[in-house]
Amino acid sequence: RVPHFHRPMAWLFLPVAALAWGPQVQPLRPVPAWCVTPLACTSVLMMVDEQGRVTREEAETAIEMAEALAAEALQARQEANELADEAERKSLLAADESEGAASQLDRADKFGLSLLSASTMAQRTSLDAGALIAEAVEASERADQLDVESASALAQAEELIAQHYEDFPDSDA
Repeated sequence: RVPHFHRPMAWLFLPVAALAWGPQVQPLRPVPAWCVTPLACTSVLMMVDEQGRVTREEAETAIEMAEALAAEALQARQEANELADEAERKSLLAADESEGAASQLDRADKFGLSLLSASTMAQRTSLDAGALIAEAVEASERADQLDVESASALAQAEELIAQHYEDFPDSDA
């Protein structure tokens, strides 16, 4: 659960939205408890017409927002998967390099600086793999957050579509 201070921040965006939609708009409802992040909260502040009804344009806008968030979540997930694959390749390379360095040390009669070179290279590759793993985890967490926001936006869009059909029963949208 996100701390309480995130929810009130969404109301900061209302004046900007009101300017874009015109002076007659009002928030449809207060920010619900399932609102997870400020971005998701701003999607909740959908506007209605002067009679308080959800128009076709607002419903379409909500659908477009949900689709955009879903596309962004998919792209973030693909990025995270690519980073994880690269981290796996680096980890396997680091393991091979470590085995090679250990094998060289076992076969060597004398310890020399050339033996250190192979182990240093294995360490660098291992550190690179660790950094990629950290990036992959961060990207995966971002993708998870975008998935939550996308699901929230989809739920909001579905709610607005239902309200639109209730407000305009003869609508063919």
